[in-house]
Amino acid sequence: MQYLAKNPEADLILLLKGIGNALLYLHEEGVIHGDLRPGIISICDNGEAAIHDFGRSKRVGRKGSTTYTRGTCRYSAPEAWSERSTSALTAASDVYSFGLVALHILSGTMPFVAEATDAAIQRRVRAGRMPTVQEHSKVTADHWRIIERCWGYKERDRPEMFEVVALL
Repeated sequence: MQYLAKNPEADLILLLKGIGNALLYLHEEGVIHGDLRPGIISICDNGEAAIHDFGRSKRVGRKGSTTYTRGTCRYSAPEAWSERSTSALTAASDVYSFGLVALHILSGTMPFVAEATDAAIQRRVRAGRMPTVQEHSKVTADHWRIIERCWGYKERDRPEMFEVVALL
């Protein structure tokens, strides 16, 4: 988000496509990131997005265990909230996170900004109260429809990353 503060003229859709393509590449290589959030995305000198912090990532088909990292609930899929192993995380978990990161980038406001705790965010999501257009009025209707699809509570309701990138 520092990049956007210093570069207000940046093409936000191009930036989101770069982040989406980076996630798509990871998924094609069998890697689930598991903790996508604005603070681990950097913009290279050439304007391309790079994703960092693979502490919760896993390779599909391999067992591994990590614990939930506090403070990332705001961008995490519901299946990531458990203290269980990363086996619950899938590519759809990354798609959910991407939708919330995209919302933050397009609106300039973090999702669930009125919620001060992870517990409050979790209660809101479990009650089906996702971010609203009124809270993020800078987002166009077309982009809202795309990112809203990423927030399906159930993984099967979320699009695949290639579809999200194509729709942007």
